[in-house]
Amino acid sequence: MSKTTRTLSGAAKNSFLKGVVKSALGEDHQARERLMAELTAAIASLRVRVEAERGRKTKAAGQRAQPQPATARTPEQSPAEAAPAEPFDPYSPNVIVVIRTRGRDAALAALASITTEQNLRLLAREQQLGLPKDPMSLPEIRDAIVAAGERRIANRLAAGR
Repeated sequence: MSKTTRTLSGAAKNSFLKGVVKSALGEDHQARERLMAELTAAIASLRVRVEAERGRKTKAAGQRAQPQPATARTPEQSPAEAAPAEPFDPYSPNVIVVIRTRGRDAALAALASITTEQNLRLLAREQQLGLPKDPMSLPEIRDAIVAAGERRIANRLAAGR
């Protein structure tokens, strides 16, 4: 029997709420920002019907697939600034699952696609993988994330004995 609901918290919760608020309020940017501030302050986690979440993602994908009118770019605006990037998902890859199923090297390879320190630290925080606050290079942060995942797995196994 498949699950009919899914618990969302952190960035996943905020992303879901942002999509719902955007579809409800349309282009009223100020109202969306006020409502999002209120909701993120008041809601720690929520349960979402899987089909509602799937429907929202399908609807969003359909909207992205529609041709958008060409917008004039100013000379100082780069192509990256003209098109907004997809929001970072701090739950993908799930470090614990990757380590347990495919090993340390696969986890490091999956983390290699994350190219900013901010996103790596966000992933570690959301997946509850402790990182030192010390300044580190990106490869060192990736190694520390995988080491924290391995420690967490070892602690779970030790607690189960």
